Amino acid sequence: MNTQVWIQEIESRLGTTLLESARQTDADDSFPFILVDEIIHDPYFVDLVSQIDRNHTLKEFNQLIKQISEVFPALASILLTQAAYGVYPILRFGTDSQRDTYLADLIQGKRLGAVAHSEEAGGSDIEQLTT
Repeated sequence: MNTQVWIQEIESRLGTTLLESARQTDADDSFPFILVDEIIHDPYFVDLVSQIDRNHTLKEFNQLIKQISEVFPALASILLTQAAYGVYPILRFGTDSQRDTYLADLIQGKRLGAVAHSEEAGGSDIEQLTT
């Protein structure tokens, strides 16, 4: 599927554009729960994320993130985090037990992936991490 067509389908279902959603989220200083929920449960997105370790799918996913980031960078960051820090490491490097426990829920959007890097001694200076 063409990523631009998919974005238009999402916007049509929501009744608003990504740009309008970005402006509203910025104005409210809020997390775009409804939009994230709509996207991470969409079959196209689920399919992309579940195959993120394949080169052709990774290129398509990156194109999607690029297009979204042009109008809603925060949303692109959320979706990228879900795939790159939530799904991919477990899909590529996880044990069978980790895959069984977490992967389906991450792919289906029942769990959200996150990344954090901070330690008492180094704060958020990633070069000072000792873990």
